[in-house]
Amino acid sequence: MEKKLRLKIDEYTLEFKKNIKSFINDNEHLIVDKNGKDITNTALEFIYDFRSLDLSKDDFQKRKRTKNIIPNYERCCALRLNGERCTRKKKDKDEFCGTHLKGKPYGIVEESQVVEKTKIAIWVEEIGGIHQYVDETGNIYATEDILQSVKQPRVIGKK
Repeated sequence: MEKKLRLKIDEYTLEFKKNIKSFINDNEHLIVDKNGKDITNTALEFIYDFRSLDLSKDDFQKRKRTKNIIPNYERCCALRLNGERCTRKKKDKDEFCGTHLKGKPYGIVEESQVVEKTKIAIWVEEIGGIHQYVDETGNIYATEDILQSVKQPRVIGKK
């Protein structure tokens, strides 16, 4: 596919260059510089010497989708058709996601959920002139998440 596409682009580019040349010659147009000197041939040389579009293997690869991993204590408690637990995030004050609030045709998860909450000590550190929240492992947290007391603040970088 890559070869076919490259060939098609090269053919199109060559045809485009030929059409420009024939337009200039057929209509007896001149390309002149500031001094009134004819530079039509120089312009046509520039057009013909212009490199064609260069494609690499990366241009043909699909971008991989990044999956959000939801911790078990935030996952919906309903079962899916295959008997596994639903992978969606549950609504704020409910035990189920929006779909399973309406009905649970395959049942609910019976196992009790043990919520493991670990407290992480963070402190403010000035990094590049900006005050950032950092923990002992070097994770830098989103300031707005910390100030809003979000349960799981986003890690925006490593120190």
